[in-house]
Amino acid sequence: MAIEQFSFSKTWRDREAFPTYQNDETQVREDMQVLHDELAAYVNGSVVPAVNAAASAAQAANAAAAAAQSAAEEAALGQIPDDSLTAAKLAKGGAAGWENVTSAITLTPAEPSKLEVSSYAYRYSRTLDMVFFWVKLYVTASAGESLYLNQTGYDYGAGLPSMLPVTMLGRFTGCLRMYDGRKVQIQVSSEETVSSKPTYIAGWYFCDGPETEET
Repeated sequence: MAIEQFSFSKTWRDREAFPTYQNDETQVREDMQVLHDELAAYVNGSVVPAVNAAASAAQAANAAAAAAQSAAEEAALGQIPDDSLTAAKLAKGGAAGWENVTSAITLTPAEPSKLEVSSYAYRYSRTLDMVFFWVKLYVTASAGESLYLNQTGYDYGAGLPSMLPVTMLGRFTGCLRMYDGRKVQIQVSSEETVSSKPTYIAGWYFCDGPETEET
């Protein structure tokens, strides 16, 4: 805020504005006071507001600088300030927090001669409390026969239904089953007699995470 230069409306050098002799005491006192009043009005009306505005701006700038420093210190400590991230700054899938937990999963066929695990992948989201997975199997079974694949690691979440459907390729049906508490079991049923026939399984389930969270 710019402050304009101050000037008095009249000067004591002006004989007409301030006569050498004045026999009215009230006017004499008015003449002596008028210039002081003009200066006071200028200081209170222009200088004080400008100084106050500058002080407020300085306080706001100091507060912003302190907040920025605090945020930087928190970020350095691994603490991301609230509302500081946007979707553009997150990696693909980062908002859901998908973690590759495949190495923590073990799949064991109840009948190894009839189910062969070729490959599989598991992703876990701490944000969603959800596991998404796919498994490639080779199946040997009679028509209508059901086979079971037991999973170790990343058990069912508490309070979930004991059975969930999964998606399978070919003439197979399947579901997720809960056994031994909350452990996961994949049931594979064949609609026809097959021998070492490949199929893919894809599914998801809610999960509370590993039994022991890493610290």
